[in-house]
Order: sequence, then C-alpha cells, then structure tokens
Amino acid sequence: EVDGIATSGRNTRLRIILHEGRNRQIRRMCEAVGLSVVSLVRVRVGGVRLSSLPVGQWRTLTSNEVESVSTTPAPRRGKATTSRRRPPSATWSIAAPQNRRPAWGERRPS
Repeated sequence: EVDGIATSGRNTRLRIILHEGRNRQIRRMCEAVGLSVVSLVRVRVGGVRLSSLPVGQWRTLTSNEVESVSTTPAPRRGKATTSRRRPPSATWSIAAPQNRRPAWGERRPS
C-alpha cells in the first residue's frame, strides 16, 4: 500500500506500508516501475514505533507494545503462489533400474 507521495526536484518520497515484508521487496517493487531507491527508513515494526530510537540503539518496550506484539497473529505460512523452480525435465523422471546401485538397505548379505 502506497500511502503518501511527495516530490522535491528529482527525488520522490514514498510511504509504503507492508504487512509482511520480503527480502529487498521494496527495492524490487520500485525497480519494476523505474524508480531507484536511495534510502529506506523503517518507522514501525508491528505496533512498535521506532521514530525516536537512534540507529543501533534499543529500549524497553512499554506494556502496551508488549501486548500488541504478543497479540499480533504470526504471518501465515503456506505454499507460495508462484514458484521459481523449473519443472523437472523428462530425463530426470526416467530412471534406468538396471544401472542403479542398490541402496544400503537393499543390499544382499554377502
């Protein structure tokens, strides 16, 4: 979801909201529409705002933040809708049993 857009000269500032981010997802989405990403700023993780927290620092969560994090449902894990794997070629599915060595459990005692 793209929430706000601001343009200043040659730069465009976008506010993008992701519910489940993937590795480099924003960079890839911007690249797909011809935009190059100069910087990214994470402002919130779940119900925890990070605006006043300096880079590399940490703080104790408030009780409300702990509650919001613990009640947030985990992302659903299921089959991906698209797969990058190629289907196996026909040569992979044809086996030559006469040339195959028996597995360890299949070997006959000597």
